[in-house]
Amino acid sequence: MISFNQVILLGYLGKDPEVLKPQEKGAFVRLSVATTKKYTDTKGKLQEETQWHSVYVKNGLGKAVAEYLKKGSRVHITGELRKRSWVNKEEQLQFNTAVHAFDIIFLDAKNAALPESSDIQQ
Repeated sequence: MISFNQVILLGYLGKDPEVLKPQEKGAFVRLSVATTKKYTDTKGKLQEETQWHSVYVKNGLGKAVAEYLKKGSRVHITGELRKRSWVNKEEQLQFNTAVHAFDIIFLDAKNAALPESSDIQQ
């Protein structure tokens, strides 16, 4: 049986990229990305619902993200969902689901020096 795990996000960075671990050929970076859905409720009032997503990026793509993106940057992210669990200090089981990105398109590139995502080593 074939299975498939792919996520596409189109949103904005809620804060500057956070470099968690510099690496020899890049960096391991965490992004906080907001996506907002707008809809009309049953009373005809326009509503907005914002979801926050943890996105992890590594290697050369992580380095480029840390260098060129900042809070408010608009991005198109393709990646996969990964879930992890751990036991905290209070011995309670914790869960986290995050996107591990393998492609990011910088959508509001006002700087011609920005790299194409296909040119960045992953």
